[in-house]
Amino acid sequence: MKTFLSIVFGILVGLLAAGVIWLTASRQRGNPVTLLPTSMPGLLTVYVSGAVATPGVYILPEGSRVDAAIHAAGGFVPGAEQEKVNLAALLKDGEQIDVPGIVSTSHINAGRVNINTATASELDALPGIGPTTAQTIVDYRLQHGPFQDIQDMQNVPGIGPATFDRIKDYITIEPNMPFDHFDLIASFYNRKAIFSTPALLLDLLALQPDSLMLDAGGGTGRVAEALNNMVHDVVVADLSRGMLLHATDKGLAATCAPAEHLPFASNTFDRIIMVDALHHVFDQRQTVTELFRVLAPGGRVVIIEPDIHKFVVKVIAIAEKLLLMRSHFLPAENIAALFVNQNTQVRIVPFELNVWICAEKGREM
Repeated sequence: MKTFLSIVFGILVGLLAAGVIWLTASRQRGNPVTLLPTSMPGLLTVYVSGAVATPGVYILPEGSRVDAAIHAAGGFVPGAEQEKVNLAALLKDGEQIDVPGIVSTSHINAGRVNINTATASELDALPGIGPTTAQTIVDYRLQHGPFQDIQDMQNVPGIGPATFDRIKDYITIEPNMPFDHFDLIASFYNRKAIFSTPALLLDLLALQPDSLMLDAGGGTGRVAEALNNMVHDVVVADLSRGMLLHATDKGLAATCAPAEHLPFASNTFDRIIMVDALHHVFDQRQTVTELFRVLAPGGRVVIIEPDIHKFVVKVIAIAEKLLLMRSHFLPAENIAALFVNQNTQVRIVPFELNVWICAEKGREM
């Protein structure tokens, strides 16, 4: 019986991989256009710690002030000594902004932090866990797999009984954490899923040489690499470290973060693209809200998803469900509806086996 199930599983993996590559290759048409970047402000990285809602590492445009970094970290928490922070000071790359004050742990999470899905920034908010230990937890999780019990946190280097006693009331786990397929297929996907730039994409994005662009759920950076020379700077954000290793190998800026909670200040990016990724996120509505938060007024976001109305896409959707992948395909009209109540104009463009949703954020009055 186990042999039969292994054979079935192998067939499903093969069919799914072939289907993904087919979908990827099917839209690789058109000739890439290269625009030379001009000398414009880029990005800087800062660490915000202390009495803020979500301490962590954040990426902001050069020329930003401390006020933007505090806002990106969720703002001050009760007990923060705000008068000791110069909100008007200009940020420097690599700088730490430490907000003094007595930090209450009550703001962390009424429902506790899920140690199997939390980012380093979220883990850093736990009492007694600093940025180094938070990153160690994430690295341990990637190497050993999901925690089966909160007691397993004591296996992480740097977390002894005393530290565990401080955090045990603020952490939890998912009982049936799904297997993370994306690290497993990262190398195969990087070799086979090559991206060429369709003319339609260039038309929808209307890229400018001075633009800052985010590739959300960008994985190996295949899309960002194709567009990198057309903008001033591009950042790849993804939850899979295995995928992001290939993005950094391409010389791309990358950050490990869920699409539902991006480590960027509001109004940071002029353009955002999300290709074949929305159906993999945990919360699609929150993802769209977060993409719009970091999109600058007048900016555009383009979401490309397989068209669930197509038969071949339905087959792939079923296969991904059987393989326990966190996939939930939405029709184009449902994706467009996620932008309701946003100050935006939305277009739906069918293109071969995919649908393209382009939303433009209104300019602030």
